[in-house]
Amino acid sequence: MTSQTKQQRLEAVNELIKVIASSGRCFFSENADKSNKVENPFISTMEIDERGKIWYIDHYTRKRIYTHNDHDWNYFTHGGTLKRLVAFFRNHISKGAQIRADYFDPNGSFWGEQHPWAYGDDILIVKEAALRLGIAK
Repeated sequence: MTSQTKQQRLEAVNELIKVIASSGRCFFSENADKSNKVENPFISTMEIDERGKIWYIDHYTRKRIYTHNDHDWNYFTHGGTLKRLVAFFRNHISKGAQIRADYFDPNGSFWGEQHPWAYGDDILIVKEAALRLGIAK
């Protein structure tokens, strides 16, 4: 658990999302898996509403997605691995839960063989940011 406030954890998660969006395959970015890169791409973010509920803004649909529903996330444009990461971000923001640092290892014990994002060495940039921001331990 971190001693940061909910707002500080939200800001840290959004900073990590920017790192993920500007590294490797640019997940969470309008530039993800495209050959013609957009100069100022739209990047996904997380938000907290007035009731304290946490939302994800999808980079592709630009729709606000309610993250507290564990089943159907209409307009979410990624697969299960990134959906679980967004759910983890929700838990980090709301409760201060931290993810194991080896989640971001290219060939670490968390995944067994190879990291599923296919980020190459850029996954180490993401790992460093997650540690620096207090999201991973």
